[in-house]
Amino acid sequence: MRKKTVWAVGSLFIIIVVLGVGSIFTNRSSNNSNSFSFDEKTYDWQNNGKEKRYITQLLEGNVDTLLKGTVKTDTDCEADETGISRCHNQIELENKKTVTVVNIHNMQNFACFSPGDEVEIQPLTVGWVTTLKTKGASVHDSTY
Repeated sequence: MRKKTVWAVGSLFIIIVVLGVGSIFTNRSSNNSNSFSFDEKTYDWQNNGKEKRYITQLLEGNVDTLLKGTVKTDTDCEADETGISRCHNQIELENKKTVTVVNIHNMQNFACFSPGDEVEIQPLTVGWVTTLKTKGASVHDSTY
């Protein structure tokens, strides 16, 4: 009888340890970068573009994975009373499709995208993507 009790307690201990370790890994994976919460109304648009990384609104097209692309246009960059511009950029992706994004940023703090700039674009949340400028085509590549 004693062997059965030791075996049962030992088995129960192993089950508890396995379940505990599993929950640790589950909690870690649920806190990864894909759980980023984005709210356009509270986002600090004055600092959008820091380290050449921009959150941009996806106006036309589809981005469902990380893609490289080349900026083709930069239009409608009139700043509002707070200095924020809403530049429209067409980006030709490596899969030969084109997307249009709205880059909401302060041009005095961080440069616009310029035609010829190379970027990496990836989904962020519904209607929004992250666009990283990887290589500039002009003098506009630097921060003002």
